[in-house]
Amino acid sequence: MWSNYTKTFAFRDCFDGVHVEGNVEAINKLLNTKQLDDEVGVFICTDLINTTSATSFEAYTLEDTGEWVLQFYFDGSTVAAVTVDNFKEVQLQFEIEENLDNGDMSIHHCTIKGFKEYQR
Repeated sequence: MWSNYTKTFAFRDCFDGVHVEGNVEAINKLLNTKQLDDEVGVFICTDLINTTSATSFEAYTLEDTGEWVLQFYFDGSTVAAVTVDNFKEVQLQFEIEENLDNGDMSIHHCTIKGFKEYQR
């Protein structure tokens, strides 16, 4: 039996490093999950752009401003980056299809969404 669901990771401008590190670890684990087509990674998209597949993710603060930067990579090259300073919250929404019987998984894409106010 197959199940479709969205796994959402939220990054807020008020989050501390410990919270962000947990999200980064979980996202990298998800990106490195072997999928049905034997590939790893995920296709990144926003309302405005689509990019190539991403295989790793990091979040860090800019030294001069302390603002969070969310960055996706493919083989060490940046494919998408978002600075949280323009938003109160940024969500990374992974669209996943999973076989509940055997655990096979396919991650269709990750949509990056920015919000001017906190989401509930």
